Amino acid sequence: MATDIETDPQQEKAERIKNLQGHVEMLLALAERPALFDQGAWEAADADLRLFLKQEFERHHTDPEARPTNNWYRENVSRLSDGDLECDENALVSRGDENGAYVQTWAWVPGPECADCDKPMPDDKIKRCPECQELEDECQREMRA
Repeated sequence: MATDIETDPQQEKAERIKNLQGHVEMLLALAERPALFDQGAWEAADADLRLFLKQEFERHHTDPEARPTNNWYRENVSRLSDGDLECDENALVSRGDENGAYVQTWAWVPGPECADCDKPMPDDKIKRCPECQELEDECQREMRA
């Protein structure tokens, strides 16, 4: 009877660290004894390390199996924001020691509007649209008269 063998996350992490140490040790050996290795060996070791680090980053931030609750955080962004925030299905999730996470989101930010009539404004330094500014200027002239 076949049984599923459950892997220990701590053991997996230890194996990944050992793998990383192997890559770093190879680069250090190349750096200490450049005469023993050619440029191709250096570039291959460097490329292997870069690939390993890229895969670890992607695994940590996007692989749902590596962090099973990351999808829960992504899916629940909307319950906090009343639709003001949007989240991609592969958004980065950063969790710390506390119960919660930072989730990469998109936020809609409206452009500048006229202070009086809410018309869109081309510049955030202008507070009133030309029509409202004309009314304000006219009121000022009448008050002075």
